[in-house]
Amino acid sequence: MSFNKAAHRHKSLGACFESTRCRAPLLALYAVRDIGSACRTAFLPPRAKPALVRLPVTSDPWSVPVIKLRYLNLKPVPTPTPKPFSLTDYTEGDDVQARMTIDGRIVALEKHFSVTMTVAKLHRDLNVFNAYSATPSDSVALDNNQPAFEDFIRALHNAGFESSTKNPRASDTYIGLCPFGQRYIFEFFQGGNTLMSSWATTCSDPTNFTGNAATIRALFQAQFIPQYQTVVGSIEL
Repeated sequence: MSFNKAAHRHKSLGACFESTRCRAPLLALYAVRDIGSACRTAFLPPRAKPALVRLPVTSDPWSVPVIKLRYLNLKPVPTPTPKPFSLTDYTEGDDVQARMTIDGRIVALEKHFSVTMTVAKLHRDLNVFNAYSATPSDSVALDNNQPAFEDFIRALHNAGFESSTKNPRASDTYIGLCPFGQRYIFEFFQGGNTLMSSWATTCSDPTNFTGNAATIRALFQAQFIPQYQTVVGSIEL
């Protein structure tokens, strides 16, 4: 084969690859010895699987490597919808705990109090904080067990403990809101990680919490009877 003839063959093949037909979505391109059929196409069934097949190579040194390429229209894989957070998925966890904080009126430093009630599978803790201190001024520690914890968690779920929404009218934080009322902070932890956090107030401020705050507060307080009245009854929230 002359040099000019070979050059013409490769030039024609290049033009074939640049053509619209060779870029068709479902296309099988067969490289063959005669350039006249280099752009031969065959449309494949829609459900055909991708393939790369090597065929015997001819002895012609100018032959294009004999392979078959198949191009498919690939549909995007849908992103799975994440499962909504639910307390009922954590009724048996050893390292999970639910907490409610009641933050008292915004008054003088010495008069400010807050209360945290934490319930886990094996323990319950009630802590009172005064003057914005990180150290409790009074506390109660009680045992717990699996059946009691599961009952409590399911009751919280039924009261909408994990119910919240992105309220565009709500503040980014509860700090400073409802100054002469109380702020309720609802949290759930696993292994030290916060799985959820929302808040409500006893005032009319828009919040991101949509559950039943009064029922949830009563459920937490009932975990510490009669200690709650003894410890918290002596302070003014």
